[in-house]
Amino acid sequence: MGDFSAAQLVAMLIHRLCTRNSSQIGNAREREQFSLEAAMPETPLDSTVLQADQPSSLEAATTETPLDSTVLQADQHSSLEAAMPETPLDLSFNKQIRPLLDTIDELRRLNIQNIGIQIPSIVVIGDQSSGKSSVLESLARVKLPKGMKMCTRMPLVLQMKDHPSPNLEMELVFGKERWPVSEDSVEEEVKKISIQNAGNGISNKEINLIIRRKDMQNLTLIDLPGITRVPLYGQPQDIKEQICELINKYIKQEDSIILNVLPASVDFSTCESIQMSRKVDESGKRTLAVVTKVDLRPEELDLEMTIRENHVKIGLGYVCVRNRLAEETHEVARKKEMHLFGSPPLSTIDRSMVGIPMLERRLLQIQERQIRECLPRIASEIQDKLYDSTIDSNKLPLLQEKKAKSIFDDLLKEMINSLEMLLVRSEFQEYPHEKDLHGTTCVQKEINSTKAAAADASQDQASQSQAAAAAALQKEFEQLKETQGPWLPCPLPRNAFITLLHERVKDVAKSPEKFMEDVWKHVQKVVEQVIDDKFKSYEVAKNKVKKAANNVLMKKKDLLSQQMSKIVEMEQHTDYTCNPHYLNKQEELKKMQELKDRLQNALEVKNGPIDKEMLDQAFELHIKLASYWRIVVMGMVDVSTMHVLMSIKQLIYRELKSGIEEEVLVKDKQDLENMMSEPTEMAEKREKLQERIGRLKRAKELVASVQLLPGPST
Repeated sequence: MGDFSAAQLVAMLIHRLCTRNSSQIGNAREREQFSLEAAMPETPLDSTVLQADQPSSLEAATTETPLDSTVLQADQHSSLEAAMPETPLDLSFNKQIRPLLDTIDELRRLNIQNIGIQIPSIVVIGDQSSGKSSVLESLARVKLPKGMKMCTRMPLVLQMKDHPSPNLEMELVFGKERWPVSEDSVEEEVKKISIQNAGNGISNKEINLIIRRKDMQNLTLIDLPGITRVPLYGQPQDIKEQICELINKYIKQEDSIILNVLPASVDFSTCESIQMSRKVDESGKRTLAVVTKVDLRPEELDLEMTIRENHVKIGLGYVCVRNRLAEETHEVARKKEMHLFGSPPLSTIDRSMVGIPMLERRLLQIQERQIRECLPRIASEIQDKLYDSTIDSNKLPLLQEKKAKSIFDDLLKEMINSLEMLLVRSEFQEYPHEKDLHGTTCVQKEINSTKAAAADASQDQASQSQAAAAAALQKEFEQLKETQGPWLPCPLPRNAFITLLHERVKDVAKSPEKFMEDVWKHVQKVVEQVIDDKFKSYEVAKNKVKKAANNVLMKKKDLLSQQMSKIVEMEQHTDYTCNPHYLNKQEELKKMQELKDRLQNALEVKNGPIDKEMLDQAFELHIKLASYWRIVVMGMVDVSTMHVLMSIKQLIYRELKSGIEEEVLVKDKQDLENMMSEPTEMAEKREKLQERIGRLKRAKELVASVQLLPGPST
């Protein structure tokens, strides 16, 4: 039995049995201690095994330390605990996380990130040659691209899955293609894809490597290119910037965990990867550090770890590992790692901070917590995106099996109905916020403006200023003198009245035309906008309909212009009304002595004393014009308004539809099929929306299926 007494061996056996029982009944504190369970299978504690174990573990523990009972017990506890198998709790935890991780992997495959939904991930970063690829190789237990040159040129999504079959299964997925690979070929396959897509530079396209092996931890990690400081031969000069941009794209996401690989041989604070992670994770709450190459300077590691923790914030802590050398098997590498951390000076490092198995356990726990925390947010964002995409899809015109004419007729009918609501019925629910399309409201504003201008123009003498009244009276008096001749005097020369009336009408002759022009601008704008909206999916048809509608509008406008001119002409050459206001106003004005006195004073200031007959005629002419003029002006407003409103109704109910049909269905009948075919852009948009909706629906189902899963037992 070598240097061990029988009593010591019995104590060791009892300790091992007690430790195992403690693990199986669920002692949480014991389970949190580092054990490297998966690295070593359980073996019988016979004398042969003890003799074999002594040189690798117990003997190593006594090399520089006296073999007193206290030290021996401590060393035995760490080495024997490290040899324990995986506990039932770990196996259960690994199985429980599989549905969660499968869901996230499937969401990544659905590429919902491109829709704006971020999914949780563990992103592996590090400076070039930091041992990053070797760490992943140790976790996956397969060969991955590594060497002196920059190996990773594209994001490598490493999906490790527990599998009932004892045989290793590997599969590469890139784009829409997937194919099986072997452990011997995977390195070359990944390199081949990288060279084809990234050349000597960097590509943001992801390569997915799926590894299935019995008793493998269920993990998904994203390996990113190592940060290089100086471009190698043939690489672009901005290679560092390309790499940093790609890394930042992944690590800036709040739901990403940063697995920062740091070599023990350098000052952590000088590492580019640390500087990058600190920019996006200042507190370090999302960062876990993996320290590699610890076997190069083991005597300094523990002291430096303590110093560095005070300067570099790593919220999720450190895990020190020993990577496999090229000639070593994974089993040998794990045994050597266990020996390294079980021997001075590294045996003083806390057991929860060393070894690949402990790194696996930490990543499993972090990954499970991260996914569960993100699922409610992902479910909410999926629902929001699905709602928005469905609304966008519903806004597209329905794909119909009808013939082109039937589609055209339906759209034309919708267009006329919208115009009727906007220009006739004052119903604006289709365009609640587009105030300039509320046709009847705009027309009424123009009517009000015209009425206000007419009211100003029709003010009677009593309402005018003294200067304006004097000017008007003088003009009327001058006209009276022009009508005098060698004939019997008459109460009031009619031609004087007609002449003055003609001049007044001439002053407002442009008002009806201007009113019609302003209203028609609104009508034309509404018509064009509605055509744009209804025929937006049929560009050729839309342009032809707009052209036809514009022709109808121009013809109608020309006709209205003629009607406005007739209104003015009628008022210039006729003087008739049955409106009682005319006679009533005359009687009212005749009783106003003050008005007559103002009339006389105004005339005498300009012309000197005038006789009574001339004064009476001037007064009668004034009150007759004043009484009739308001009727003329308001009549012009009324008649022009009625013509415009009637023209709008004729346009909507008859002329616009028939004019468009004549232009499009008769003259361009042969081109109708081409006009009503869906544009390529619209078809592509429809296809993209349908594809997005399909992905979102699938994503919604996936998330719903795992949201109610219970968490791991504690």
